Amino acid sequence: MDYKISADLYYSGNIELLNESSIAVFCSRTIPMNLFLPASDLLKEIKKKEITLISGWHSNVEKKILESRTNNLLSKVIIFLAKGIQNYKLPKYLIDEYNNDKILILSFWQNERRISKQNTNIRNKAIIDKANKILFISIQENGNLHRLFDQAVNNGKKVFILDEPSNYKWINKGALPLSKYNLEVIS
Repeated sequence: MDYKISADLYYSGNIELLNESSIAVFCSRTIPMNLFLPASDLLKEIKKKEITLISGWHSNVEKKILESRTNNLLSKVIIFLAKGIQNYKLPKYLIDEYNNDKILILSFWQNERRISKQNTNIRNKAIIDKANKILFISIQENGNLHRLFDQAVNNGKKVFILDEPSNYKWINKGALPLSKYNLEVIS
């Protein structure tokens, strides 16, 4: 995979995706079992919309979103790495979408081999700054996403969370509930 540099970002793929309206997707690495199916249903519907999804794609739920993509989806994807772009290998299931300008891979680092907590925090802050809207699927109290949630809400971002009872405390803190039944609010 060839890459280029623009400003302070290394990239490969369709750089024009940075100019499109995007929704960031975040999910804690561990997620209550009762959220898994509603999250899958919601994300399946979001992928059908003409929207750009931006994430690090590290948690199991986020990875499943990418793995289940097909070339006929309207959505596009920005993969924002927390390691060097030179060390990233595009999965085979994304090659067609990459060739059709539906994928952008970004990194602040050229050849950083490992994902570090510091790099992850830098990358996540950049995602929050870039995205027009932020969707949290599940947040662990006092975890990394809790801090990102607070940052996004305090910065006046439009923040959504999966509409499930176990997420109501985040709705009470300023997130808008989102399910497959009210997707028009992210358009």
